Amino acid sequence: PINTELPLWSENYCSQAYDPQRRVGVWLHMGRTHYSSDLWREVAVIYLPDGDFVVVKGYGRNTHDRGPGSATMRFAYDEPWNTWTKTLDGAGVHVPAGTAWGGLVPDGLHIPVSFELRFAGLHPTWDVGAEMKRQTWGHSHYEQVCAVSGTIRWGDREIALDGTGIRDHTQGPRDYSTVHRHCWLHGAFPSGAGFILLDVDVDGHRMRRGATFTPDATQDAEVVETPMLGDHTEHSDPYRVVLRGADGTENVITAEQLHVMPYGFMGASEVALGYAPDAVSHQFYEAHTRFQRNGETGYGLTERSVRVMQQ
Repeated sequence: PINTELPLWSENYCSQAYDPQRRVGVWLHMGRTHYSSDLWREVAVIYLPDGDFVVVKGYGRNTHDRGPGSATMRFAYDEPWNTWTKTLDGAGVHVPAGTAWGGLVPDGLHIPVSFELRFAGLHPTWDVGAEMKRQTWGHSHYEQVCAVSGTIRWGDREIALDGTGIRDHTQGPRDYSTVHRHCWLHGAFPSGAGFILLDVDVDGHRMRRGATFTPDATQDAEVVETPMLGDHTEHSDPYRVVLRGADGTENVITAEQLHVMPYGFMGASEVALGYAPDAVSHQFYEAHTRFQRNGETGYGLTERSVRVMQQ
């Protein structure tokens, strides 16, 4: 429920998807502004096969009876806790890959952008639980790795997407200025197995949570090794993850980041686009990623941040 009595209260939905065959992906974020609870900010970044991006950012009031809506983006559940349809019909800016690393992404000539993507859960949703109450970016959080399919259009081009991704939902007071660094990872493998890792270091509390899943079950896992960034220059380096299951079995997962986009945090919860460590409080990076585990190759997301400017 909405609780505007709590300072900086917000509600946020983040989704990602990647198709390794076509090398196309999306990163989508929709969140209530803390200063006007019915005003939603939308950020959509399309990762193009040639390494470039198309970006959309806007604000709007378009909530509906099956989910949130902003200016041009809409998330609607089809089957609660399992399937969603996520659409956008608007305009965005084509951003060459090098531009994103040369400062905040500039405005420019807009082109038509649209997509319709279906997110279908690959396992039961995973809830972080009561420990979220000690965090500063929300007090409740759950997520689910999904099969994702649909069509993306930009300018006069069109491409299908058929891959995997994630969707999440967070509610509560949101203040990223108190975060020192974090990493959020997920991967799905052809066998139906997969993993999630969430490691967030905020003022006064570090939360390290992990999970492994199959199509039938999601189980908590101990985080043994986590790839937190020590410095923002490490943003694209390979890394490994180690998770220990309840039976003591260790899952060793290695990661190669394929397509990295730089973002930034400003203020309590503003999302900026581009690499500008002199202009943002934190740099964070969203990378479609290839994972290796037990001889299997899977795909997913790497999200990592590090503070670059004192508040």
